Amino acid sequence: MVCSLSSDYDCLDFEGIYSNPPKDAMLHSSLSSKVSENPKHGRKIARVLVIYTGGTIGMKNDNENGYQVVPNYFAKALKKLPMLYDEEYVNNGIKEIETEAFGKDLPYSKYPELVMPVSKMGVRVFYYIKEHNPILDSSNMSMEHWQLIARDVKENYDHFDSFVILHGTDTMSYTASALSFMFENLDKTVVLTGSQIPIFEQRNDGRSNFIGALVMAGHFIIPEVTVFFNNKLLRGNRSQKVSASDLDAFATPNLPPLAKLGTDIEVTWEAIFRKTTMMPFCLHEEMSENVGLLRLFPGINAQIVKAFLSAPMQGIVIESFGAGNVPSNRPDLIKEFQNAAARGVLILNITQCFKGSVSDAYAAGKVLFDIGVVPGFDLTPEAALTKLAYVLGKSDLTHEGRRKLLASNLRGEMSLPQTAERQYSLRDGDFVQSVAKALRVGSQKEMNSVRRALLPLLLTCAAKGGELETIKQLIEQGANLNEPSDYDGKTCLHVACAEGHLKIVECLLKQGASIYVRDRRGRTPLFDAIRNKRLMIVDLLLSVGARSAHDDIEVARELCVAATENDVDRLRLWHRSHVDMNSTDLDGRTPLHVAVLKQNIDVIRFLIYEVCVDITKKDIFGYSPLESAKELKCNQVIDMLMRQPITNHLLKLDSLMLKANGRVFINNAMNCVGTAPNNNMNNNNSNSNNNSNVVNLNNLINCKMNCGLE
Repeated sequence: MVCSLSSDYDCLDFEGIYSNPPKDAMLHSSLSSKVSENPKHGRKIARVLVIYTGGTIGMKNDNENGYQVVPNYFAKALKKLPMLYDEEYVNNGIKEIETEAFGKDLPYSKYPELVMPVSKMGVRVFYYIKEHNPILDSSNMSMEHWQLIARDVKENYDHFDSFVILHGTDTMSYTASALSFMFENLDKTVVLTGSQIPIFEQRNDGRSNFIGALVMAGHFIIPEVTVFFNNKLLRGNRSQKVSASDLDAFATPNLPPLAKLGTDIEVTWEAIFRKTTMMPFCLHEEMSENVGLLRLFPGINAQIVKAFLSAPMQGIVIESFGAGNVPSNRPDLIKEFQNAAARGVLILNITQCFKGSVSDAYAAGKVLFDIGVVPGFDLTPEAALTKLAYVLGKSDLTHEGRRKLLASNLRGEMSLPQTAERQYSLRDGDFVQSVAKALRVGSQKEMNSVRRALLPLLLTCAAKGGELETIKQLIEQGANLNEPSDYDGKTCLHVACAEGHLKIVECLLKQGASIYVRDRRGRTPLFDAIRNKRLMIVDLLLSVGARSAHDDIEVARELCVAATENDVDRLRLWHRSHVDMNSTDLDGRTPLHVAVLKQNIDVIRFLIYEVCVDITKKDIFGYSPLESAKELKCNQVIDMLMRQPITNHLLKLDSLMLKANGRVFINNAMNCVGTAPNNNMNNNNSNSNNNSNVVNLNNLINCKMNCGLE
């Protein structure tokens, strides 16, 4: 009997090997496919880590004690809300992502997993709730808790697409501002949200806020720390709590919302503050606690100011009158500020007004600039204080270096007068101008629509042709680098990576192009670079933090395609990119399975002796690579599979087992070591030590038995 197993790659027909597959094998294979592809966003699933720190949103109403926080209650209670938990999908047994396959060490198995229904954009959001212990009221938050939240994001950064932080509303703007500075080179979405009424009340704002935060985190790459409240996405370090009771409790007085949720989701992409460096994401934890806010009032006592400025104070934020004014007829007050600045105390000046900016247009404000006070322009008090703490935490900077950093716009937290947003006109770009004239475009709104339609297409064409100067001009004209330009959903970075244009890739990354954008098949720029064997671009993308998802079915398929084609170079690039080389396709086959079935000796050598893949893993038909090789009666492959490399993990495990028995038999174990066959592979990038030692598994087992371990 011949069982034909079809795949997206070469059809593999092997007589006798799969003559008796399990009854449910084909059913299992058909049920493993993911949700339908989405040509616009390219995402099929999204993994979001929800960090629950506390606040009103998750409180339970106890009739005797009122609203209170109950540990381990929030995740369980969410399963009663159908808009936040798709019970039908969970109960039908179909899995779009395999959590168990990646071990207990990954975070997916540590936290409760909940699944939202598929959105109208074709995306299913999986979210995992990490609950802090203890859960805090936000008024009890301190810098230590900011650091705990930041570490949670850092430790899970490579495993999740984005992050939602549930937080009490009272100090949410402080936390959002602090995190925006602590997260350096951020290139994923981080959303803080909460509520004025608990989510489990019949009438509440928590439900819409939480759903909105998950939608924004699961569907869009907005590389900022943001606050979502009342259907608006706000920049975190511009936000302020403006009401203690209204459901529209947050605002950004000097900046419009980044996105609005109505019947449609409108994102103002031009306003997104993207990173302009190729450095990977990192966390800066050091924050100075010796900072404070000093709000001026008429007749303030100079001795009070002097005491406030005394040691251990390292930096203060002055909330001055109007456009940054202080009493110019108070030399005693000015002297205290001057003395503090001379001692090295950093002083930042912002306005007390809800809207507006400080300036030196008035003599009463210019006096502060003259004594070395740094203008904070339109910084909020929350952003000013946390920025000051962040800058003072830079212990490697000089005093002057800190002043310069404090005066810079680091995360979009303030508007500098000399960098006012450019207004586009019909003079921007000859091609866009010509199209606009042909369409008889007259208004600015129509012109922006033409630009959004044309610039991504022009970017992609320039990226394919290697036209660096054209790309720079298009960027100056306001092109969105992360906007897909064709049916395949590829961005200009996808195309540049596939074509191997290194200089263009560097330029796009420096201008904020995202390494996490996926095309309609779920492929990232790193995927395209590896597929086309662009070694230098792969190394560049890895250096800026690009990674492949642990459960990416497209990557698993590509690994099997490379194994089918005996393409060791491509497999080596995937391995270089930290991909799990034991990943399986829909039939449960690893690349080693495919290589054995095709009898591709070069790939088998690479996977066994360099990668040390799992040779015991079975496909859905119950066959391991070794069992398949025995059915094929390929003695060379059988001999290779019977010899397993000694890994550090194996040696450590054996050492612990032997020591636990009260005796050390490392020498005996090492006597089981053999030598790998000479593979004569041309491998300039691998470590030659990987091929130097292998161990015969049967001998090792016998060695353990002789040592009394089994």
